[in-house]
Amino acid sequence: MDELISNLLMYGKSAEHSVLSTLAELEGARKRGMPLTVEERKRAYRAVRELLELATEYGFNENLWQNYLSFLLMTDENPFTLTAEKVGAGEGSVNRFVERDFHIFRALFRYDFGALDAALGTDCFSVLTDYRALPKPAVRCYRAVSEKVRALSRSLAAVESDEAFFHTMSEFYRAYGVGKFGLNAAFRLEDDEKKGVLLKAIRNMDAVKFSDHEIYHAVNEVLRYIRARLANQQSDLLEREKVYESGDFADGAALLPDDFTSVKGVYRLSDHDRLHAVTDDPVTPHTFRLFAGRIYARTGIVLHYYGSLLPVRDGDTIPLPDTYIDAIVKLTRMVLNNAEADVMTQAVMTETDAIVPRRKWNNARAKLPFFV
Repeated sequence: MDELISNLLMYGKSAEHSVLSTLAELEGARKRGMPLTVEERKRAYRAVRELLELATEYGFNENLWQNYLSFLLMTDENPFTLTAEKVGAGEGSVNRFVERDFHIFRALFRYDFGALDAALGTDCFSVLTDYRALPKPAVRCYRAVSEKVRALSRSLAAVESDEAFFHTMSEFYRAYGVGKFGLNAAFRLEDDEKKGVLLKAIRNMDAVKFSDHEIYHAVNEVLRYIRARLANQQSDLLEREKVYESGDFADGAALLPDDFTSVKGVYRLSDHDRLHAVTDDPVTPHTFRLFAGRIYARTGIVLHYYGSLLPVRDGDTIPLPDTYIDAIVKLTRMVLNNAEADVMTQAVMTETDAIVPRRKWNNARAKLPFFV
């Protein structure tokens, strides 16, 4: 292990972390044939205790060693990770150094502690690789970090090549960034008598209270995403109808509906013949014109159009089937937790496509508006 971490270049700061450096020194001594005494065992126990404290704080579980290595990769701010965050890895010579470091981390992921445990007369390192954590209250660990650590750890443990390891880490940095600002959704200011004002990550976002204004804003942001997705699918869930009597055109024009976005068809009210749109020609009983938020016609009409999902306030209804309730709640939580735009777009696609098939007509036509 000592030979491995001594060759880390871009991730050299990770090699200086006390747990990793202690284990490397102990393993190096063992390989050189030096006796590992009670003092070395105490050092090993201190490293294990520090790792367990880190696991408690950040919610590690299962393979704590791989969780720990993943945590180091997630938090090491270096020229590569700072460049790759939110955009992914680019092309450059620095990638060669990173690839070498990732080759070392792959080896560390598969490291066998059996010989070190035997030399120390312990089994603590073997236990760490198959660990079952005690249930913890949400306020005891950084839940957002815990979920990311364990997911990344499982992904990295499953890769079968250095190239796949590089791709997995690049995608992680692109999606979440690096360091505490990339791993945590929200922070609070904390006054410390010795250190002054500190920026502390919020452990559990579920415990955060949001104002009504923030919640309504988040719901409306979700509706904007859903509307864009349904419009892209030309879903009938956005189809609307408005009837105009002949008297509505006493001045030659009538206001379009507030939620109007685009026209689907215009039909004469008397015989349901379809009218044709004109731009410059005079309007006749067979034509209509749209201009500056108004519709011009010479007879009563039925306007079929695609509408928007208007912003909602207290007591308003959302004109979507009740099958959307769970999706809107889930997506609203993501907005409140500051999910990135590309993450939100993908989540909305997944949720809406799971409800409404990718075809124009579907079984969700029944309009069952629910209250906010």
